[in-house]
Amino acid sequence: MAVLQLIALTIAVVVLALVAAQLIAVTLAVTIGLVGGLVRFLGMLLMLPFRLVAGATSLVSVGGPEEPLELGSSCPDKHCVCTNPASARFCRRCGRSLPSPLA
Repeated sequence: MAVLQLIALTIAVVVLALVAAQLIAVTLAVTIGLVGGLVRFLGMLLMLPFRLVAGATSLVSVGGPEEPLELGSSCPDKHCVCTNPASARFCRRCGRSLPSPLA
């Protein structure tokens, strides 16, 4: 009879330990989630003035439209054949070195 009581007590202790571990894990997950949400909120709050200034300056833009890029040569790689700007030294798709514009 004492052996059965000892086994039952051991099982009860193991179950309680597992429940306690699960509660600790849930508590940590909730805490990490709250901290992550707080950090995200603070980041958004810090970025707000910059976004407002960027929006206001885009409405009152002083500069003219961007000039289109002067197209140069195609990439020498037969599998890439990407058209690159004339000022480019490397292909913007594959990174291969382009022939110099003077050549």
